[in-house]
Amino acid sequence: MTLTPPVPKGFRFPDIEEHLFRKLGPVLRASFGEQVARISLDGGYTCPNRDGTLASGGCTYCGEGSRALIPRAGSISRQFLESVSFRKERAFIAYFQSFSGTYAPLDVLQRQWREARSLPGVVGLAISTRPDCLPKPVIRELARLANELPLWIELGLESADDATLRRINRAHDVNCFVEAAGQLADAGIPVVAHLIFGLPQEPDDAPQRAISLINGLPVWGLKIHPFHVVRGAPIARAWERGKLSLKSRDWYVDQAADALTRLRPDIVVHRITGSGAGPKHLAPDWAVQTKKLYSDIERRLRKRNLRQGALI
Repeated sequence: MTLTPPVPKGFRFPDIEEHLFRKLGPVLRASFGEQVARISLDGGYTCPNRDGTLASGGCTYCGEGSRALIPRAGSISRQFLESVSFRKERAFIAYFQSFSGTYAPLDVLQRQWREARSLPGVVGLAISTRPDCLPKPVIRELARLANELPLWIELGLESADDATLRRINRAHDVNCFVEAAGQLADAGIPVVAHLIFGLPQEPDDAPQRAISLINGLPVWGLKIHPFHVVRGAPIARAWERGKLSLKSRDWYVDQAADALTRLRPDIVVHRITGSGAGPKHLAPDWAVQTKKLYSDIERRLRKRNLRQGALI
């Protein structure tokens, strides 16, 4: 496994000194000379832990999946054009966000990726998927694309604790993620790791263990968001019955700030907050206040006079 993380083609990385952590926005502006928006697209995929291949029902926290964030169905072009009509930006990352974005026949994936990259203003592709949905032919195609345009794979780890992964019905273990991240990096494909902090019954040291794991892998980016309950998710029933204990806002702010101080300084932070979409979000209430949560995480870092990587 290569220890040097591949980065998207042509990307430039501004000095981190003016920020408390390495944020994606400034990296995109430095790379493209303007503000860049990510446009969520739905390729009509599912997941192997939803369709019975590995398990049924999907991840316990997943209702309609990220598909719930996309208000329109239709072709890739139609989804994109409807979404960008509301945007002021003129440069876009086509983001295949819903479910497992590589869990389809290769010819279907090739057609959708080709369609997406041909759309007006698209400067790159981002594809969200699971570590067990990357067969060799798909990796070869992704490697080819990564040589032609900015591209990255958002790879779901969620937790570095195997017992937690079993409880949330991920149907893969931590080692599966480690192997997939290595295979992608060896093929020259940039990897963004995805974590959830505060999963039910997860050990207290799980966030710190996850960051330690990520630091030792060839990933160039990281997304973190707090665990939240969405309408229609299997775990929502436990919350409705009062059987689910959720972490506090202060806990998350502390954990997110601590994670940043222990995160490798070259890793680009794509997200540090997040919640369910609108009325589908059930709990916790504080998770929907993403801007305030983001500000409080930065405030916690300033109070401690720390920044990304300071405590490695």
